[in-house]
Amino acid sequence: MRESVASTSKPPANVGTQVSVFLGLTIVFSLPFWLLLARYKMDGHWPLVLGLMCAPGLAGMVSALACRVPMRRFGWRWPLWKWIAAGYFIPIGYSLIAYSFVWTTGLGHLQRNPLAGNAFISWMPVWAYMLAVILLGALFVGVGLLGGSTLGALGEEVGWRGFLVPALATRLSFTQTSLATGIIWGLWHVPLIFFAGYQGNTPRWYSLLCFSAMVIPLGFLFVWVRMRSGSLWPCVLLHRVHNMWIQNILTPATGDTGHTRWWVDEFGAALAIMSTLIGLYIWLKQRNSIDAVQPAQSAFSGQ
Repeated sequence: MRESVASTSKPPANVGTQVSVFLGLTIVFSLPFWLLLARYKMDGHWPLVLGLMCAPGLAGMVSALACRVPMRRFGWRWPLWKWIAAGYFIPIGYSLIAYSFVWTTGLGHLQRNPLAGNAFISWMPVWAYMLAVILLGALFVGVGLLGGSTLGALGEEVGWRGFLVPALATRLSFTQTSLATGIIWGLWHVPLIFFAGYQGNTPRWYSLLCFSAMVIPLGFLFVWVRMRSGSLWPCVLLHRVHNMWIQNILTPATGDTGHTRWWVDEFGAALAIMSTLIGLYIWLKQRNSIDAVQPAQSAFSGQ
């Protein structure tokens, strides 16, 4: 009886179908928010931004149901703590290196202005404030990162690294999977850059160029973390901390020296260069070893 029941259960849809359904649903679920944000812009309309960020995750969950993909393949299990630490400290590290280059070369300057409105920290040098944020954030990462922005990062990562990466990795190499997901991730942001005000104080073509040069190489980092940890959560943390440090801490702490806008934020050259170096390093060091572990049978098997 067990054999007859098992024989009637349908296997998951093929990878091509899984990816096609996911990409189609991602467009369908994202389109209303792209249109609304093109009309109202991102600034001051966080509910619309959050809805858009959750679209890939919703597409991934619906695709899994439609294509009979086991939910365990998303990587819900909690990983080793070293991967949580990696998800927290890696984006702090590369963003600080990029902005330190800007500050030390005079392309921008470190300023106290963002701290002036808070009486509890306005007396602190900016470097001390940043160090305190790193240490306190590490102590309270489970609480301090809760909130809408973390929900948005989770919404994206459930789609990109929860559904799409495991699907592609069953057929493609580490290099191909990283490039494919990085390019798709970048293309999903294009309507925001051109129509929704998601850009730097530079021409749109330059913002798109720098953003693409940042996000595509970071695809290698995210896929490496996802494959090695076997878990979605380090990617969620990496995404959230990246956004928090660049958008809320480092860019506001950088004063303009004339050409600063061409170098800072997610639309400047500093992070694009740093991300390219990270992606290149991971590709050179990990491409052979990761492909050798056959991720379809290990990291994404759900066993």
